[in-house]
Amino acid sequence: MLYKSPPIYRTPLYRAREAYRGMLRRCGSTKEKNRPYLHVEVRMTMEEWLEWALPRYEAFINANPGVSPAAARNGDQGHYEIGNISIVSVFDNLDEQRRLYPNTLQVDGTKICAHCSAKKPASAFTKRASAYDGLDYWCRLCKSKGRTKTKRTDSQAATARGS
Repeated sequence: MLYKSPPIYRTPLYRAREAYRGMLRRCGSTKEKNRPYLHVEVRMTMEEWLEWALPRYEAFINANPGVSPAAARNGDQGHYEIGNISIVSVFDNLDEQRRLYPNTLQVDGTKICAHCSAKKPASAFTKRASAYDGLDYWCRLCKSKGRTKTKRTDSQAATARGS
């Protein structure tokens, strides 16, 4: 049986409020997956946001039934403020983020290693819950080399201390 969310979760008011709360969560967080938002601010109140967003959410939902809307910064640049935000489909928003941040998992199932810059399949990366795409930033090979180097450095330091 197909699960359908209760009607309240599909209302423009609910979606607009949750979008605003999501902006605050992302901008106020120091988690690794929110690194792109480290210097981004929310420069509007909830009331200003709702006044601007509600008619746009209603128009989007009426024009695109069954598609989830997302509040996106224009070009994924600047702060969250009126004039720099548009309401787009969640799929378009993800595509834009993948284009701007190539170190995230791409549609074709590949990812660029942040260490060696090689494009590799998702299977070449370990899982990492805190990462935006759920995969580690370094591929398995680079991570293994890094661990070996760290072990070697630690053992050399212990030998130097006389332990």
